Amino acid sequence: MEIDNQKTQTWTLLAETELRCEVDSTGEPLIIRLKDGNAEIFGIEIAIDKDYIFKDENVAVYTWYGCKIETSGGKEFYVTERTPMVAYANTHAQLEARRDVALANGVYGPRVLVVGPSDHGKSTTSRILTAYAARLDRTPVYVDLDVGQGSLSIPGCLCATPVEKTTMTAEDGFSLSTPLVYFHAHSTPRENVDLYKYLVSTLSSKVMARLDKDVDARASGIIINTCGWVDGEGYNLILHCIQEFNVDVVLVMDQDKLYSSLSSHLAAKGDNVTVVMLPRSGGVVTRDRDTRLRCRKGKFRDYFYGVSKSRNPLSPVRQDKRLSALRLLRAGGIMLTEGMRSVGDTTTVDTTTLTRITPSQDLLNFIVGVLHPPVEEEDPALGQGQGQGQGGRGDVIGADVPSNLLTCNVAGFLRIVAIDIENDSISFLCPCPGNFPSRFLLVGTLKWLE
Repeated sequence: MEIDNQKTQTWTLLAETELRCEVDSTGEPLIIRLKDGNAEIFGIEIAIDKDYIFKDENVAVYTWYGCKIETSGGKEFYVTERTPMVAYANTHAQLEARRDVALANGVYGPRVLVVGPSDHGKSTTSRILTAYAARLDRTPVYVDLDVGQGSLSIPGCLCATPVEKTTMTAEDGFSLSTPLVYFHAHSTPRENVDLYKYLVSTLSSKVMARLDKDVDARASGIIINTCGWVDGEGYNLILHCIQEFNVDVVLVMDQDKLYSSLSSHLAAKGDNVTVVMLPRSGGVVTRDRDTRLRCRKGKFRDYFYGVSKSRNPLSPVRQDKRLSALRLLRAGGIMLTEGMRSVGDTTTVDTTTLTRITPSQDLLNFIVGVLHPPVEEEDPALGQGQGQGQGGRGDVIGADVPSNLLTCNVAGFLRIVAIDIENDSISFLCPCPGNFPSRFLLVGTLKWLE
């Protein structure tokens, strides 16, 4: 995509200043071109005379030494000297010192948890710190626990990926990485807190196993992004993440109450955890419910059709399968709130147990995760399975649903586009052709209507 010279603006930035660009979701994409000097976007250096394209995403171009920028499209622009980048760079320097010590002694590097309320810049800060580490040839593991607005996969997922300088781009972030993904199947942990905790524990065991086998990754450490739920049970989830990932550095994004609570709690327990308050950028925009929903839908569309600004869009396919050959599952089955239960009903539901669900037209447009098969399977409608998954063979519930299936990561995602119960048929929108790696499909509350 070329810059339209009639709409081009030129910006000369002084040292340690930032050009903030607001992009309208319905307007023209923003195109940024560095003409002279050095600059970075979300911690990643950009090249001279290369077009960087952004759509429906606010962008900040920062320079440490000064530069000249050309822009086209976008909505609003302004230059500011008031940025938190010096604080982020100082934090990165402290983490680097810990990595040097860890590499010399063969021990774990910093395990960093970034916490704070929604729209406080957690994702951006995590991305910057990860990019800075990768630029120094570190190989940290980036973990995203934000099931509402994730950066490694579609919404509803808990993910982890090893990071190198070649797996991050200024435009698409972690798009070149190959993450390990577990499917929570909801856009918020509130929908199933126990399942969220279970998956955090499962993911942490896999991440720590990788660190144990890789000296460089072990010294580089972990950077963990979290969701914006910080009160009540959300606070307990933060403590759970600290425990499971053996976190030793907590970065609190500009909230005094959370900083004080965590500092007091961790000090009282005697945990050797450093709690640091970081400022949030003035460029962080508060998103309303409609904006969040639009961003979530955009993530689904990007998964099936490719990133909207990509020069190489994807071509998903429709596949028809025998309904009886598949196993549609939900964690915890149908969970009733206190107000919907019968008077005197004290029955508890194990929200981490998978149960079969009855197919119906209500499942149209739901997003489902294809779980990696925990046992070898072969079905004429599905094709040969891919051997044992991470759960092993284990016991079997109801003779057709393995009990340890929930410990398996997902192979990919499908969208249900048609169901014909009488003719034993179900149709999916699939990101690629071919047989499914498994018959086990996990359903939650995520829907996407094109």
